Amino acid sequence: MRNNREPAVWAQLAVLCAAQGRTAEAEQALEQALAFELDDAPLLRSLGEALLGVGLWARAEACLRRGLVVSPGEPSLEFLLASALREQHAFDGALREFKKALGTCEADAAGGPDGLAAECRKQLRSLLREQLGRPEEAAAFA
Repeated sequence: MRNNREPAVWAQLAVLCAAQGRTAEAEQALEQALAFELDDAPLLRSLGEALLGVGLWARAEACLRRGLVVSPGEPSLEFLLASALREQHAFDGALREFKKALGTCEADAAGGPDGLAAECRKQLRSLLREQLGRPEEAAAFA
C-alpha cells in the first residue's frame, strides 16, 4: 500500500528522479519529503549525494544539514556537506566541515569509514591551496 504522506517514499522518489536527471521532479519530491519531516539520516545522506550529483548544491546542503541534526557528528554527512559548500563557493564553511569530518574520523576508534580521512585531508589541502591561498596551512594535512 502506498502512503503519499510518508517522507521516506518522497525521499526515495527524489533520489530516483535525481539519478535519472529529472531535477524538477526531484525537487518536487524533495519538497514533500521535507514537508513531511524526513528524519532518516542514511536516506538524507543518499538524497544529498544524489542532489550533489546533479548540481543542486543548495538543496543537497539542506538535506545534509538536516541529516546532521538527526545524526550529529556523522563524518560522511559532514564530508558531503563540506563538498556542497565548496561547490557553492562557501569556502570557509567547507573548510570547517572538512575539518570536522576529519576530526570525527580520527577520533573514531575504527578510524572512520575506509578512505574518508584520507579524502578529507586531500580536500583540505586542495581547498587551502587553491581557493583560500594558504599553502603553509595546507601542508599540515599532508
